[in-house]
Amino acid sequence: MALTISAKEIDGIKSPRITIQTELPIPNAVYAPMIMLQTGINNGKLHTTCQITIAAASVNDLGTEKENWVSTGQGQMIYLSDLANLDPDLSDIGEQVVTLHMGLLDLIATINNTRKVL
Repeated sequence: MALTISAKEIDGIKSPRITIQTELPIPNAVYAPMIMLQTGINNGKLHTTCQITIAAASVNDLGTEKENWVSTGQGQMIYLSDLANLDPDLSDIGEQVVTLHMGLLDLIATINNTRKVL
């Protein structure tokens, strides 16, 4: 439902009509608007952290030409302090994380070789 505020004229200037969303869509999907990896050298070793922002959305007609995503405005952040040593609750996916991280590093190396940045 949307609340519409009518246009008004103040001192000869007409303001635009403003529509305010009063109900958020019900979430049925989650997406990651940001995934940030940060790697540094710590005591002679590479150390990689990861920050993942996840957000809720409502998606209709997924996989069709009419596919439509709407953010619900709900979001949270997940922080992984060391990709090489995951917290105990994530230890079961350690191999997946290492495989994904190595794949990203390979992709970065390929891009660097193509663009010849360094």
